[in-house]
Amino acid sequence: MSALITPELVTLDADLGADKHDVIRALARRVADSGRATDVDALIADALAREGVSATGLPGGLAIPHCRTSGVDEPVVAFARLSRRSTSAPRTVRPTSPSSSVRPPAGMPPTSPS
Repeated sequence: MSALITPELVTLDADLGADKHDVIRALARRVADSGRATDVDALIADALAREGVSATGLPGGLAIPHCRTSGVDEPVVAFARLSRRSTSAPRTVRPTSPSSSVRPPAGMPPTSPS
C-alpha cells in the first residue's frame, strides 16, 4: 500500500475555483495527476454525489469532501489550503482553510459512516 498522502497531493495557498464543486474537481485532478486515480471522472462524480447527499463543510471554513469510489484502487488523501486571494471561495471552503479529500476504494470495508 502506498502512503496515504504524499507531497504531490498537498497544495498550499491555491486558488482552486469559484465554488466547492470546482475545489472538489481540482482535488480529484490532483489525485489523478499523482497517478493515484484509475478513473478521475468516476472520482469526481462520486465525490460530487457524496457532497449532494450531505455537505462536508464544517463551521470555521473547513471542508472534508470524501467518498467511496471505484475511481481509486487504494485509500488516498489530497489536501489543499486555499489562497487568501480566493475571494470567490464558497462559505464551506473559505480561503486559508484546509480542505482534504479522502478517497477509499469502493470495495474497501467501511471503518465509519460516509
